[in-house]
Amino acid sequence: MIRKMFGLRDFRKMVSCLMLMMGMMTLCLQTASAQEQAYVTYADGTLTFDYGMKPTSGQVFNLNLAANDPAWKTFNPQVNKVVFTTNFSKARPTSLSYWFADCKDLNDIEGIENLNTSKVDHFFYTFLNCEKLTTIDVTHFNTSNAIILAGLFAGCKSLASIDVSHFDTRKAQWTYFMFQGCESLTTLDLRSFDTQSINYTNSMFAGCSHLKNLYISDKFDLSKVPEKHSVLMFSGCESIEGAIPYDPNFYSDGQEKDEKQFANYKTGFCQKVVGTMGDELIGAAGEPLRICDLQLKDKVKLNITDTEVAGAAKASYTRTVTSSWGTLCLPFAIDVTDKDNDCYFYPLNKIELSKGRIPVKRITSGVVGAGVPVFVKRKSHGQDAIHVVGTQGDNGLVGLASAPVNATEGNRLVGTFDAVAAPSDAYFIAKDRFRLVSDYAGKDNTKGVKVYGYRAYIIADETASAKPSSLGIDENDEPTSIGGVTGVDDNNDNVAYFDAQGRKLSGPRKGLNIVRTGQLVRKVVIK
Repeated sequence: MIRKMFGLRDFRKMVSCLMLMMGMMTLCLQTASAQEQAYVTYADGTLTFDYGMKPTSGQVFNLNLAANDPAWKTFNPQVNKVVFTTNFSKARPTSLSYWFADCKDLNDIEGIENLNTSKVDHFFYTFLNCEKLTTIDVTHFNTSNAIILAGLFAGCKSLASIDVSHFDTRKAQWTYFMFQGCESLTTLDLRSFDTQSINYTNSMFAGCSHLKNLYISDKFDLSKVPEKHSVLMFSGCESIEGAIPYDPNFYSDGQEKDEKQFANYKTGFCQKVVGTMGDELIGAAGEPLRICDLQLKDKVKLNITDTEVAGAAKASYTRTVTSSWGTLCLPFAIDVTDKDNDCYFYPLNKIELSKGRIPVKRITSGVVGAGVPVFVKRKSHGQDAIHVVGTQGDNGLVGLASAPVNATEGNRLVGTFDAVAAPSDAYFIAKDRFRLVSDYAGKDNTKGVKVYGYRAYIIADETASAKPSSLGIDENDEPTSIGGVTGVDDNNDNVAYFDAQGRKLSGPRKGLNIVRTGQLVRKVVIK
């Protein structure tokens, strides 16, 4: 019918015209699609990573491939800011090699969450010598295809923290120089690092002079790394704490030596995460597992989750104070004669409710057991903090109690390792006096009284018909020694025995015993 209407010649012309128009449309679409691409621009100290129609003027560059230098690298020494636009999230680069190498003035990276690294196999010296960066947000980096991680953060001497705890390294082969020269780093969490494919780790942590905690898991196994491929791995890591101390003399002969044998937490420089203290990881090393240096943070709960932890090589606690008197309940034992303790210790022996008085005697010798609550008094009026250190047990470690050692009846101090709401009939200390909680609950819209961790509150005789609103501490009695008791009534149901590390015993044993009778705590040595 169409042929009859237009004629054969006209019909052919119309078909040819339609085909030409369709071809032009397809060409336009292909051209537009081809012009949509990832590109980089440089202007006035800023590198901008974008995706779309590539500009035809200015300093404009294509992305690089593999280990090749990027075309914009000559401008890197002038860069102080990097911007990843929202459109750049469409890009799928395969290499980040040298992208910011020698950007020594770079101090601002904007929109790095728009950098999709799911296809990247080369992270070769990406941030080399970015000397002003104090942190880099790589928490969204997908490293599942990473083969080369060598030099990724090398020379970032101001980098104080970097979160690589999610890095997938199962395909990674080269990690040499990865953190070399990161002299401001104190902690690295590499528990996610699976080293099954890694074969080159030379100088991986070299020059990390302030690196103290290097956390790894059992997946961090370098036994298959070839000879001479782990040379200088820990060179200059003079602050590192693990199963063994760092020995600078290891390098004194100038010989190249493999160091993969130090990359473990049992006999090397690394640590295994065994718990937390707030947001902070707690690591341990050695056989048996021990925490290298436990520094308890005031009001922050210590949570040890690994049952294999035998204790700490050393432990301490510091608290800011504004009054002379306080309470204390720590998870480690305390030698009251240790000169590093800058406070005095007192047990709760009795309470004279009718007089509103707590008579106390200072402990002059012996050990306060782990988890045992006591009164403390700063040694001088001008002190603004108290510092307490743990004492080692027979195994050379500071033992750690998992819970306070509290009496359950009579006048008693009730210790805490975490913040708790004090009962309404309890006394809490404030400005050198113990005050009845019930007098404060509901006052000024308060719901109660919170007692923070590593402190204690008093439960007075529950049978008393009336209790004073406050109790004063009376230090008129002579000092006493908790090691001065020569006899113990084993038939007294109120007697409890503990070793120096706070572990409860079924009865007295030879050697040192911590004996608690009510709130009286004594040291008894049985020969």
